[in-house]
Amino acid sequence: MVMAIDNPIGLDAVIAQVQSKLMQLESTWGVELDGYPRCYPQKVKDKKTIAHFVKNKDYKPLIHAERNKFFFTADDDEESVGNGYETTKLKLYFIVNVSECYPSILHRADNEVRVDVKNILYTVAGIEINETVKEIDKVFSGYDYKITEDMQPYHAFRIDLTAFEYKIDQTYCN
Repeated sequence: MVMAIDNPIGLDAVIAQVQSKLMQLESTWGVELDGYPRCYPQKVKDKKTIAHFVKNKDYKPLIHAERNKFFFTADDDEESVGNGYETTKLKLYFIVNVSECYPSILHRADNEVRVDVKNILYTVAGIEINETVKEIDKVFSGYDYKITEDMQPYHAFRIDLTAFEYKIDQTYCN
């Protein structure tokens, strides 16, 4: 299920485009996938997590191995590249049950899942893959998490991206 922003503009429009493309993974993997837009660092009960803004003052923490999902965070800084265009860094997080995504594969299908994600990302104009982070201590560096977030059947990984030369007032309609 896509957790979409109404009428996204600028960086949120770029993220909405990527989010929409990544939802193709539901049919590729034959699973339900929750796709979140840009999310935010939050402190919940003295623990730092990444949370999705729901409404008003409500946030939903996302760093837990429950349901197949992906979500984004963005650098606080957006660099101006002139004439109303900017660039910034994004982090795309996935937590998925690889056994559900690839039930017929007997080994841990973590690489297959990552390849599927990257193959879609390579088709999105305006973003660039910088790094794939697989070590759980680095995936959620600076956040509170449980090691079980990356134990079979679950796999957590992060793909660092650059969103470049997007127009600050561009829009996205799905």
